[in-house]
Parts: sequence; C-alpha cells; structure tokens
Amino acid sequence: MGSHTYDVVNRASPRTICRAAVNCVKGQNEARVHRLLLDSEIMGEGKNLAFFNYGRNALYRLFQQKFAGKEVIFPAFICPTVILAAVKAGVKPNLMDVSLDDFNIDINSIPEAELAKADALFVNHTFGVPADMDKILQRTRQHPVYLIEDIAQALFARYRNKYVGSFGDAVLLSMYKQLPNINGAILLSDLDIERPGSSVAGCREFARLFWLTSGPQQYAFNLVRKHRRPPTMPVELPRLPRPRRPSSLSLSLFTAMLPALRESVAQKRNVVGHYQKRAGASKYLVPQYIDAASEPSGFNFSIRLRPEMAHIRDSLLSDLRRRGVFLDCLWHDSPVSSPFFKDYLKHDCPNAQLLAKSVINLPVGDGYRQSDVDFLFSTLEAAIERLIK
Repeated sequence: MGSHTYDVVNRASPRTICRAAVNCVKGQNEARVHRLLLDSEIMGEGKNLAFFNYGRNALYRLFQQKFAGKEVIFPAFICPTVILAAVKAGVKPNLMDVSLDDFNIDINSIPEAELAKADALFVNHTFGVPADMDKILQRTRQHPVYLIEDIAQALFARYRNKYVGSFGDAVLLSMYKQLPNINGAILLSDLDIERPGSSVAGCREFARLFWLTSGPQQYAFNLVRKHRRPPTMPVELPRLPRPRRPSSLSLSLFTAMLPALRESVAQKRNVVGHYQKRAGASKYLVPQYIDAASEPSGFNFSIRLRPEMAHIRDSLLSDLRRRGVFLDCLWHDSPVSSPFFKDYLKHDCPNAQLLAKSVINLPVGDGYRQSDVDFLFSTLEAAIERLIK
C-alpha cells in the first residue's frame, strides 16, 4: 500500500487519447457536446452554448456583456481568477463570507439591503459539494437577482435529485477540472454571447497533455514534484489569456470522456463516504460537510486543519509529497487573502480567511477502496503528529 502514489491529478490513458484523436478528425465536436449535455440533463432547452479556452475568459465575456458597471455578489473563498475576470470586465464585486461547514457562500450572511441592490449572485459549488440551493433560491426569489452557477468542479453533482447547473440563469462548465484535458470551458446562458475565434492545440497544449497522460513519464514527473514546495501567493495578478475557442482536440477529449465521468461520479460517492467516516473521527481535521440532500461530484475530498494547526499546512503538504502523497491547497490565494482585492472587501469574511489558510484537498480515485482511505488518513495524521511535536 505504501508504495502506491496517491495524486489529486487525474490521468488519461493513451487509448483515450487515441480515440479522441480519431474523433477529432471526424469533426462536429461542438454539436456532440451540445447533444451530450442535453442527454445528460445538465442543460435545459433554450440555453445557448458558448465555448472558450478557459473559464475566466467565459466569465469575462459574460460580465462584460451583461454586468459592466454593475454589482455582483461573490463568495470570498473562491478562485481568484473569477474575481479578476469580473474586475477586468468593469464589474463591482461584493465579496461575502462562506460557511465553515460546506465551504460554500453563506447566503444568510448577506445583508438584505445588499442583496436587494445586487444585479447578480455568483454561486460556486465548492470542490464539487452543492451549495444549499433551497436557502439561496428562497432569498433570491424576493429580488430580481440574476443567478450565475459555477459547476467547474461539480459536473454531475446533484442537489435534491437535480443536477447542479439547472438552477442558474447562466452556468459555467469546465472541460478540464474533472477530466484530464488540455483546456476548455462552456458557458450556458440565455444570452447571445459573442464567441471568440477558433484555436488549435500548440506545443504548450501538447506538453500539458503529455503530463496528464498515464505512462512511464509519470515516475520522472513525480520525482520532481516530491521536492517542490506547495504553491505560494503570486507577486502580481495573472493576465487573462487571450479568449479563444477550445481546440478540436480539447473538444474531442471532452466528448470521449464525458459519459465515463457520469459513471465515475456515482462510484466516487462511495469513496467520499469512507472519507467522511475517517475525517469525522479525526482530532486534527474537520471535513467539508455534505448535506443529506446533496450528492457531490467527488472532484476531491476537502478538509480543513483545526485553526490552531493551520500554520503547519505548507510543511504538512511538503512532508506528504516526499512520501508520494500529492495533495492540494486550492484557493490558498483566494481574494480574501490577497492584497490585490482588498478594495472589494467590505466585510471581514473570517470564515473565508480561515479556509484559505487551512484547506487541504485529498484525491478521490475511481478505484479507491476503504483501505486506500485508511492509509491516506493514517499517513496524514502521522505527518501532523510529527510536525506538532
């Protein structure tokens, strides 16, 4: 068991790559994606599709076209590129606190006056765990607020037997967050979004695909990764990449892997259940809460270190990497902890600040068993004990 490598990065098989390359030659990729999304009940009739190379570009185009100069409420614990896209498009972001239970936006923390004057509410289903849509819809029904759903990490997650993404006026999907793909994002909305120009896969994209393909090269990659420290706060804001459509190869990979993802999500819920039991009994860790009404996507399994231990997170991740266990600390650079977005923080958002310092994301593999989960937790807790001695 200990010789096995556990990794938050998903890999594609060479066979999948070959099948996608063959389909790429056949063309009609966008039409296939449209049909798959309709058949999967993710999108309803009347929604328009717009394809982009990255989600931040899709959001930028949405914000620019509909919300320039207007106020949009966002969770303060979120990927910083979401807020970057909003600021670049001329939106006035209003960052609100999140729940320490499910890590999603805390709809009850939003003052009535601020919700009433907001033009849109951005709901992210954090790490694949659905937000409490009952509470969100109850609050938003009282105001003419446009609902934007980000399901980049939550494709095929469900809330009360409905797929997340079916609640929003506009919905962002990722083609590479849950699948080992080059890039790609899809925006579903009632708007006629201006579409970007086409693109082709270049050397950088093929290099990424090589990194994401299972094979002997992974031994060399992991050897390098074992000695790399966890990511740190960037010294400057990243630029928005040039808006383009995804390449034909990206679209073909997405269509090749999407049906299997739906089955994979159902299988991963068993793994998540094992994680919940182990995390719930830990004296060092607090699991992301999953409500009985929610069926998560299994994008990963997220926990947070107890507040008094948050300071050891980076050392903990480095220790585990050296042992072949590759975990993430997603959104450590979220807007609430970044000086670049301080002008948009009208509220303290203490929960979001704590999560940015303490969240750890664990892998959820299709073939994981309870023994894998037990091994991961034993390794994680042993590493914590070494660091707090």
